[in-house]
Amino acid sequence: MRGRSRLLGFGIAALLVLGGLISLVLVAGAVGGALATALIGIGLVIATSLVFLEIGLSEDREREAEGDARAAPGSGGEAGSGGEAGSGAEAGSGGAPGAGKSGTAHRTRPPEKPQPRRLPRTRRIPRRPQ
Repeated sequence: MRGRSRLLGFGIAALLVLGGLISLVLVAGAVGGALATALIGIGLVIATSLVFLEIGLSEDREREAEGDARAAPGSGGEAGSGGEAGSGAEAGSGGAPGAGKSGTAHRTRPPEKPQPRRLPRTRRIPRRPQ
């Protein structure tokens, strides 16, 4: 979001909350309470949604910047070590940056699945005859 649209979105949310507070004071009875609840609730939902939108957009910008930074060293040549190190880091090998795909070759079998915990055996209580 740009500065103007961010200001507009959060401003509308703040005006809804403020309108709800004003209606709570000025409108008497259950109508004022219901109107205040609705306006304040809508304003807070909009504000929360905008916060999550901002977080998502900032993550997208960071991801795009990382992609540009990875593409810049590897753009000189495809056989260079820059492209190989990037593929190894993306694979999550955990090895050295120049290791490439060979960092995962040590694994010969898949990891074992954890066994479910068994409850201790309890003593059965005999039923009374009916």
